[in-house]
Amino acid sequence: MRRWVLVLSALVAATAIAVSSAGFSSIGSDRGVSVQTVDDKDAYLSLQYPEEPISKDSGEAVHFTVKNQFTEAVKITINYEVKQSGSITDQGSSESDGVVNPENIFSASVELTCASDTDYTVAFDVMAQSDSSSISVDTTDSRTVEVTCKSTDQTDTPTG
Repeated sequence: MRRWVLVLSALVAATAIAVSSAGFSSIGSDRGVSVQTVDDKDAYLSLQYPEEPISKDSGEAVHFTVKNQFTEAVKITINYEVKQSGSITDQGSSESDGVVNPENIFSASVELTCASDTDYTVAFDVMAQSDSSSISVDTTDSRTVEVTCKSTDQTDTPTG
């Protein structure tokens, strides 16, 4: 009889292991998520640029300022494109020489040169990366500045 109980117990244990562990394979949970956006000036990378259309004389620059509001230093890169009637006329980037410490500012500018009065769109994107790689951000949408570049060529036309 003992043998019969041992064989039966072993059979039950083997069947339980083979069929199921009485555990579960998945679990579900609902979590609430709250996302809040802020204006460019209040973000961790505070972006300051002309938001309204501006007018510049030929040779003057459009300025962009980025303030590091993170708690650690970051290297900042600003990529820009200058467009006239939808076509790119200039593009480039400006990169901080070293890291920009918290609460410090990095500025970049794009100089516009025009032979006649011309409307431009200057679009820019900002990227920041910390040395520790704990911070790596890019702007998701290009920021744009509408600029009317005024020619400084004052050629006098003789009248006669």
